[in-house]
Amino acid sequence: MWMQHDGAPPHYAVQLTGLAICGIGIWTFLKTCHYMNILDSIAYSTAIYLFLTTGGLVILTAVLGCCAIPHHRTKLLFCYILLLVLIFLMEALTGVLSYIYQENIEEEIDLNFNATILATYNQDDGKSESINVIQQKGCIDPVTTELQTSLWLICAVALGLSIVQVFGILVGINLLLKLESIDIESKYSPNGNDALLLERQL
Repeated sequence: MWMQHDGAPPHYAVQLTGLAICGIGIWTFLKTCHYMNILDSIAYSTAIYLFLTTGGLVILTAVLGCCAIPHHRTKLLFCYILLLVLIFLMEALTGVLSYIYQENIEEEIDLNFNATILATYNQDDGKSESINVIQQKGCIDPVTTELQTSLWLICAVALGLSIVQVFGILVGINLLLKLESIDIESKYSPNGNDALLLERQL
């Protein structure tokens, strides 16, 4: 079994990161959805939705890992590694985008926020409701602070958890190489097929 030979399976850690990303992403979305509705910022919306998409992909990848790793399925394991690479790139992109945008969000709010409120209040029910919620919290400063805090959180989580994906990639490659080595040895060993079957059953 995996636990007997290689330590804790990496897909469990990957699954935890997916749950963490989805949880934080949903919380951030619910907390700032009214700001998103008024600000109409492509960059901020992209960061949030990319973060949530990444979390969902991480969970699906962990499920694939549950099928590939314990049963030593090399083709599924290869797909698992490729998905981890994709997730790493998505997390890195989300982190960098969030970091860059939080530097510019105050300027964007100053330029567009008041104009959007004046143009849409009492004309768009959805935006009017968001405006009322925002006005209960005060002026623009709390809006800027909450959005910057949310972006910093997304940046830190995305870049931090990308390290876990690197660990998963390395462990997955190591296991894949071991399985390929067993496949090669089985071709030249009289009892190789029995050994390979036993290994995969474990």
